[in-house]
Amino acid sequence: MFEPRKDGTPSVQNIDSLCKSEVVKAEACVAKINKKTLYRWAKITRTKVEDIELSRCIDNHPWQGHAIISGWPRERNARLEKQKLLAAYYSCGVLL
Repeated sequence: MFEPRKDGTPSVQNIDSLCKSEVVKAEACVAKINKKTLYRWAKITRTKVEDIELSRCIDNHPWQGHAIISGWPRERNARLEKQKLLAAYYSCGVLL
């Protein structure tokens, strides 16, 4: 969960202005583009990301509202610790 890609930047989406059905629709598009099945989504605030000394950067690429979380430590145990902290903060919805 929350595992950064090899370049250290997991892809996230700003969903603040979206209702649940819009989130489901957006995530279905992302899943199709990435050829993956998505089962859940998590809502994590920028403040919580910054609380654990990571950064959120909205880049709006490849779509509007797209962002990355950067600043992950290189050392595996330190990364896992940050992943656990993020997981403790999140609220999730099930994608059906």
